[in-house]
Amino acid sequence: MRASGPIQFVLVRHKFFFILLFSKFANLFTVLLVLFATNQIFKLGSFLAYGYVWLDYALALDQSTQTNPLDVLFPKMVACEIEKWGTTGLVNEAGMCVLAPNVVNSYFFLTFWVVLLLGVFFNIVSCLFSTTSHLFTLGRWKTLTTSTFMKGTPAEKWVFFNSGTSGQITLEIIAQNTGARMFEKVFQRATDRLARSESYNRERIYDNKQATA
Repeated sequence: MRASGPIQFVLVRHKFFFILLFSKFANLFTVLLVLFATNQIFKLGSFLAYGYVWLDYALALDQSTQTNPLDVLFPKMVACEIEKWGTTGLVNEAGMCVLAPNVVNSYFFLTFWVVLLLGVFFNIVSCLFSTTSHLFTLGRWKTLTTSTFMKGTPAEKWVFFNSGTSGQITLEIIAQNTGARMFEKVFQRATDRLARSESYNRERIYDNKQATA
């Protein structure tokens, strides 16, 4: 069943905006999902605060009474049983085993934690920037006029403001991928046709009446 009325109007005019926001928040959700899923791997400690705890340890003046956070998640030496042949046959003796791969793993996951943290930060900034930049239409209009040779006439402004976020995003993409002069001519030609529409003339007459009142 297709949406109709105001819902369809909003979806058509702001479809690109919703798609863009969905992709931004999907990226943020994916990074958070990887972060929390990685945390479930470890049972001896928390991966969520892995880098923060290590930094606090590295900056501590006295480290003699503290345990290195890297050794909590990735112990370098563990107690183990060593099997060997004795006079009575196979004998198990308690000993200490060195886990050499954990030396590499500890720093690999520390780097991975930093990458995930940066991913969360930049995705949050991207979501906020995309939301605010597309809500403040006047700022986007001024950016478009300064980056091209548009004169910023009332007709051009009317077309831009009444295009919805979908049309505005399309215009910005065209402006970024074509020459400034070419975009000016194309947009001016489209504006000349749309400016003859009844809705534009009706709004212009209303604005003139408000100005003279």
